[in-house]
Amino acid sequence: MNETIRQLYERKYARFFTDRAKLAQAFCARKYNSAFSREMSRSAEVYLQEFLAKE
Repeated sequence: MNETIRQLYERKYARFFTDRAKLAQAFCARKYNSAFSREMSRSAEVYLQEFLAKE
């Protein structure tokens, strides 16, 4: 039973697991290299600099 389930899972997701490098690059581009992410990082840095300067 477990072997059958494993084989079905492997067949269904074979392409997903063979293209892991492409998936990781696409995820990184969407999540961390997006314009929104860069702007949030920039504005958080400005906020923290101002916050720490008050101390």
